[in-house]
Formats: sequence, structure tokens, C-alpha cells
Amino acid sequence: MNKKILILSFTFFTINTYSMLKIYPEPMRAQLKYDPCVQPENTHTYRARTTLSNFAQIYSALPSLDAEEAKKLQLRSDLLEATLINMGSLYAAKYATDEEKKYDCTSYAVAKTIGFKNNPTVEQGVYRQSSLNLFKYFKQTNSPQTNDLAICSREKEFSSPTHTSIVINNDTFECKLGLSPCIIIGSLFCVPNPYGNYVYFFTLRSRFRALPKELLINLMTHDTTISHGNANATRRNRLLKAYSFFAHLEAIEAIELLSEIELYID
Repeated sequence: MNKKILILSFTFFTINTYSMLKIYPEPMRAQLKYDPCVQPENTHTYRARTTLSNFAQIYSALPSLDAEEAKKLQLRSDLLEATLINMGSLYAAKYATDEEKKYDCTSYAVAKTIGFKNNPTVEQGVYRQSSLNLFKYFKQTNSPQTNDLAICSREKEFSSPTHTSIVINNDTFECKLGLSPCIIIGSLFCVPNPYGNYVYFFTLRSRFRALPKELLINLMTHDTTISHGNANATRRNRLLKAYSFFAHLEAIEAIELLSEIELYID
């Protein structure tokens, strides 16, 4: 009898300890309820997206060229930009700031809409962008609003998302083209053809939307740190880190949020 109790106690201890130490949760996959927007099959849209690819390459290269080369390519860039605007695809283009240049398309979108700055690092000459479990925070919607995300996919099944834009309004979207310094504002499919012909919309989950902005940013930062791995971290340490931002809050605010914090850690 005692032996059985000992075995059961050991099993419970092992399972419980493992659940506390597990710091590499499987990334949440997007749960889809709505069909995507599909690019219209017409020559006009395809040509616009092909033209945009050429424009983005030239536009991104201009700052690194000497004056003579830049002058020649600037004329080509201006012509392509005017063409895209006349086609109704592109509304405006701009160069990223030094801060914005650090981000890929998804990191740019989250930084601009939420304020979470997912700073990249360079390790052994390799550019590494920290990975945020995006679908832990965002869920699919079929009625996108300002600051929601529009995510491209090559397949209808959304098995390989390729690009993220910010919803400005029903007809206007803003995005950074990968790691290039090119930021564009345009129509929904104002992105290069390789990004795919399907777009899904995602909105911040209500439980995160209700949080103070600083708390949300803190949680995202914490999740990103975990995704890189701190093998010695325990659930207690993770919670203590998340609690640290409460110091500046009024006592009542801290107590109200503290009672709910564990809902947002895993």
C-alpha cells in the first residue's frame, strides 16, 4: 500500500514539476473560421504586383548608391511609382527610419500597432529576428478594423504565412517589405507576387486588448525571451519577471491585474 502511494506521489511530483519547467510551448497555430480574401484573377492586378516588385528593389537600393547612379535610378523609381499610383495599387511609399529598418514585416506591424519592439540580433554574422507566438495574441476576424493585421499566404490552408500588413481602413494597408527599407501604403494586394494570393485578417484577442499597453508589451517581450530559451527558468521565475512591471501601478490596479496575470503567461 505504501509502495503504491509512493509511486503515485512520485508520478504526480514528476508531472507537476515538468509542467512548471516546460518553457518551450508549441507555437499556437492560427485557428481559421473564415475564408481568405483572394486576389482577383486578372492581368491588371498581376502586372501591378510585378511592377511593385521592381519598384521596391530600386527604391530600396537608392540610398546605397553614389549620386550619379542614384540619379539615374531615381528617374526609373519615379516612373514606376507614378505607374503604380495610376493603376490604383500604390498610394504612397517611404523609407524606413533607422528604428524601422531593424524589423521584418511582422515585427514592423506589431511595433507600429502595439508598440512591442522585437529587436533583432546578429549572431555569427547571421541576422536573427526574435520569434513572437503571434497567434497566441491574435485571432482571425472577418471584419478587420484599424490596426488589425492582414497576413498573406501562398496556400488557402494558411500553412505558410508569408507577409504581414497593417489595416489602416477598408481600402488602405501599410507594410514593410521584408528587411528592405521600403514601406508602402496601398491596396490589399499591393505586395509582390511571391507573397501569395490569399489574405487572412487577424485582430488582437479581447483579453489582451483589455490590458494596459505596458502590460501587453511586457508579456510579449517575456514570451519572446522564452522562445529564445533560458533553460534554467522556472514558472516561478517567469511569473516574477512578469510581475516586475507592477511596481509603478497604484495598489488597487496592481491587485486587480495580479489576480489575472497567469491567464496570459502560457
